Amino acid sequence: MHFTNPQALNQEAGIIDAIFFSPHLDDAVLSSGNQIATYVRAHKKVVVVTIFSQGNDKLTSISACTFLKQSGVNQASVLFRRRKKEDINALRALGVSYVLHLDYTDGLFRQSKQIGRVYPIYPSFSELFSGCISPKDHGVIRQISHTLTKIRRQFVRAHTHIYAPLGVGNHMDHIITHQTVSRAFPHAIYWEDVPYRSNSETLYSRLAFLGHSKPLHHKIIDTPCFQIKKRAISYYKSQLSGLYQNGLGDIDYIHEVLYAYI
Repeated sequence: MHFTNPQALNQEAGIIDAIFFSPHLDDAVLSSGNQIATYVRAHKKVVVVTIFSQGNDKLTSISACTFLKQSGVNQASVLFRRRKKEDINALRALGVSYVLHLDYTDGLFRQSKQIGRVYPIYPSFSELFSGCISPKDHGVIRQISHTLTKIRRQFVRAHTHIYAPLGVGNHMDHIITHQTVSRAFPHAIYWEDVPYRSNSETLYSRLAFLGHSKPLHHKIIDTPCFQIKKRAISYYKSQLSGLYQNGLGDIDYIHEVLYAYI
């Protein structure tokens, strides 16, 4: 079932065994699809929450236009409607019954007003992947944190497991998701971000950055669910051309690595 309101989901789903917080409409499946399928096979109740699941048709950056063209559409609203359907179908293939799209605006489409004009918060891909959160994003970060607090109060109990991205690749939306989930759920577990983890320098620089405050340990997940994951990922047709190798290598279907602060 698809929801955009945590309260409506609460009335339907009740207490949850695992929540996967995905920055975008594909990240949880790409990076943790096997882990999701493992919970489902064990008859556990899973919710996948996508934070940034909305675009903006008032484009103000060349990079946003490039992304739309790469995805085969000319309007953000059309693309994100398509992506939501893809996400629901992909998660259904994994056996997930509860899907929550929070509909915060994707980083490539977020804007701010200055002197009566609208500007992109991240005008280019290089700024979107810089790892430096714009001060203009502080408002949306507060809103997300407030929503996560509601979710924690409504769904989370002692046995509930929380998953989120490690933030490999320094995409602003991944970094914001990591930070807000970390604050709301101190015992969260983090996945290596696919496809960005394929660059070992990017992966190790992120681990080194996070290791300054607290040590990490990791667990390798290798399950027989990878064929189910492969099928699920195939539903993200609008995004496959943007992934490495016009798809993924076998390692990304089979091998998942999870981290936790200790």
